[in-house]
Amino acid sequence: MSVSVICKSCNSTFSVPMHRSGTATFCSKQCQNHTQYLNRVKFTCRGCAKLVEASPSRTDKKYCSIECRSNSARTESVRRQLRKQRRYRNSNRSRNLRKWIWEHKAKKCEICSADYSAHDYCLDLHHIDNNCDNNTPENIAVLCAPCHRKLHKGHVQLCLILAS
Repeated sequence: MSVSVICKSCNSTFSVPMHRSGTATFCSKQCQNHTQYLNRVKFTCRGCAKLVEASPSRTDKKYCSIECRSNSARTESVRRQLRKQRRYRNSNRSRNLRKWIWEHKAKKCEICSADYSAHDYCLDLHHIDNNCDNNTPENIAVLCAPCHRKLHKGHVQLCLILAS
């Protein structure tokens, strides 16, 4: 048994088996390709920032070509490697920095003034200018963990407290 269906591209009637009546939309590959060509989608390539036209089935694509995708993947992996290199928490470098800071600053929170002389491991070091390479005593604030969290969430401002 066959059923008549109207083509979405050329509006002609064509016959399909009964089980395909709900899925058949075009009378030929030409009509299908023609419709996809007319309904092109524009997007910006993440690698080269070029405006690209593609078929609607490629709307989830991010790059204009395989070469652009691979070049972008290389730069992303380099960025990831640099971020890993910048992280040095719980390393010898951070331990040495903490020892050096305790020689220059008191072991108490600069926001709530809680004294942690016996428990200096409860204190965090915060870079005021957010530059982890600037380890001068003027750039490092000594904070307890709750105050450090509040600072990063924006509930407390360190510059107002340090100024007073």
